[in-house]
Amino acid sequence: MSSRLLAILAALLLGAALLPAAAGASGTAPTPAVAVASTADATPATAAVPRAAHPVVGGPTARADAPAGIGTALSVARVVRYLGIGGATGLLALVLVVWGPLRRRGAVPPEADEAFVPRAGRALRAVAVVGVVGSLAALVLQAADAGGTGVG
Repeated sequence: MSSRLLAILAALLLGAALLPAAAGASGTAPTPAVAVASTADATPATAAVPRAAHPVVGGPTARADAPAGIGTALSVARVVRYLGIGGATGLLALVLVVWGPLRRRGAVPPEADEAFVPRAGRALRAVAVVGVVGSLAALVLQAADAGGTGVG
């Protein structure tokens, strides 16, 4: 059961790490406006370089001119996704660093071991659901942002 639990945890962490990049990656880097010194009078002039809609590229983020509520909702979705990733990472650390060595040394009573496995499984399912809900919410919000519809 513990090797199956570890395989599920690893798949959850890998999936959560890949989903944000796939959800909002545009593949283009932002082009910031730059100040260029004028050769005629040595005063800076702003070049006509287009500015990107948002300075962050590669994750689900709202544009600066996004419809109402998108930026806040994407921030909440990001926090929910991070809670799922953090919970899965913490559970993996607990199983690998604490519970596994104690179990191998025989320091864990059989009753505690029998109680831990189902609880760890429930906790894994809970953080998996949290991570999936956060990722799906980010995908839906990105679609609303791209369509210009907003939330509400």
